[in-house]
Amino acid sequence: MAQVNCPVCTFINNFSNSHCECCDSPLRADIQENPNEEQFMNITGEPRPKAKEYLEVTNNDVDKAVALFFEDKDRGISNADYINQQTEFMNMFMQVINGSLRRTYDKPKNLDDLICQLLYTRGRNTPHYCEMCDSRAFLLCSKILSHKDTTQEIIRLIPQEDLEELKIDSSIHSDLVKEIVEKIEEEILPKVIVNLKKYFLEAYYNRDDLLKTQDLSYVEEYMDSRNGMEFRTIWDTLHQGIEGKIDETKISELLEKLSKSEEFHSYLNQSWESPVYNHPASQEALENLKKINLTNESEEFKILKDKKCAICMEDFLPDGREVVMLKCHSFCSGCILEWLENHNDTCPVCRKTVGEPVHKKQKIEDIN
Repeated sequence: MAQVNCPVCTFINNFSNSHCECCDSPLRADIQENPNEEQFMNITGEPRPKAKEYLEVTNNDVDKAVALFFEDKDRGISNADYINQQTEFMNMFMQVINGSLRRTYDKPKNLDDLICQLLYTRGRNTPHYCEMCDSRAFLLCSKILSHKDTTQEIIRLIPQEDLEELKIDSSIHSDLVKEIVEKIEEEILPKVIVNLKKYFLEAYYNRDDLLKTQDLSYVEEYMDSRNGMEFRTIWDTLHQGIEGKIDETKISELLEKLSKSEEFHSYLNQSWESPVYNHPASQEALENLKKINLTNESEEFKILKDKKCAICMEDFLPDGREVVMLKCHSFCSGCILEWLENHNDTCPVCRKTVGEPVHKKQKIEDIN
């Protein structure tokens, strides 16, 4: 097999290596660094080949790679050992399930399904209860509560095709959001808080058990990989200013207060990312757009003179072209209508929503 000397320490490496096995220096100038490898190495203390091995089987997801590494470590095997043990079984198993037991993508059939997919896993109409999934659901519930008086902010958390599947148009978005908020406050959030309390108590037990044989830094790293960073966000926020453990009788109460905290809402909206989906403008909003033709005689041209369309950057001239004047910005009609009809109902410059429905065509009860 071809070999190459490390340019730093002269160690002889296999040519297929990207980094030196001795000093971890890049072996070629064209090597592109993978920051996830560095993060995996810092958390686990393992060398780069081990990082590559685990990141490869988790599609470069460092959280999953670290979690898998510590699970293997607890079982006393390596990822390679586990794969070798399972290869023969998996080959037989895949022959049985291939084409017959593939995961199906569930479309929402009612409002409960829609909310479940919003908070847990898209394409699944039943929740998966675990530290990671319930923590994400708690953060999303809190984020939704922070926007409960702003319809469009919540609607953008829902894929447009799911709304179309349930025949929900913009005329009932406001009622839909009210129903979602009500179900979250009365049914879903209390259940999630019960689950989180259980995870808190399990985490206390696991930390105490690990601290008997491991130092605190290892315990913190293990908890990050075991429970996930979204659980740690909740855990760390609740433990601010608290020495030791939170009293068991107070955990649920503090979680409920946290879900409604304006300070926590502000943090989520500024620092925690969740999927946001585009929604084309409604036909009603499109019909109510202010459209004018640019001529020397038009009053609007006096306003737009010496300005440009923010999309194509062409000057507004008295050439008779049609221009759409939103309340915030103005655009050539051909430029902005393509955006509004096919992509998003917001101004592409400042993201203000274009138009609001003024009447209802459907009742919210129709989707239940």
